[in-house]
Amino acid sequence: MVFGMSQSVSVIDNYRNLVNSSVAHNVDQQEQILTELTNYFNSNAHSLSTDQRLALADLLFCVMLRCRTELKIWLSNQLATNPYVPKFLIYCLALREIEIARPVLEYSRVLNENDLIGLIEISQESHKLAISRRANLTYVVVQKLLQQANCEIYSVLEKNRSVTKKAWPDKSDQIYGSMSSRDQIAGSY
Repeated sequence: MVFGMSQSVSVIDNYRNLVNSSVAHNVDQQEQILTELTNYFNSNAHSLSTDQRLALADLLFCVMLRCRTELKIWLSNQLATNPYVPKFLIYCLALREIEIARPVLEYSRVLNENDLIGLIEISQESHKLAISRRANLTYVVVQKLLQQANCEIYSVLEKNRSVTKKAWPDKSDQIYGSMSSRDQIAGSY
């Protein structure tokens, strides 16, 4: 175990040196570093210490900032289902353009109920839509989404099998009332 830890520290130091020297490298080299770092992280995260995970996530973040959008999307897809990714990196991805944010918003178990509520409060509709597709949405998250729901989010929540009937408003609820009022108004013209 001690050998494994020191070997991991050595690998992380090597990546740190690569990243620090990559400022002068071209985009292809930066993207190769990001790919290698991501693959190393996903393969070894379960056996790394918290400090080592944080160090690797920090390196991933630094390199990610310099990469093309396509690689950021790839990174988000790669990290979305990894439960060992430090929250700051998942949160940074979740706040990016929707193409980058979607995988972590839909699949990351790193984001808890409070994180999701915070993201709902500050995010664009496309981000809220991605959150509404998550499996195992809590009652509180569903309620927060319903408070800010447009018709598309409402429809996605309706189809989401993890949303319990208990989470849905009854017919006297403000959302239902405003939606049925629009239908009645539209029908009277």
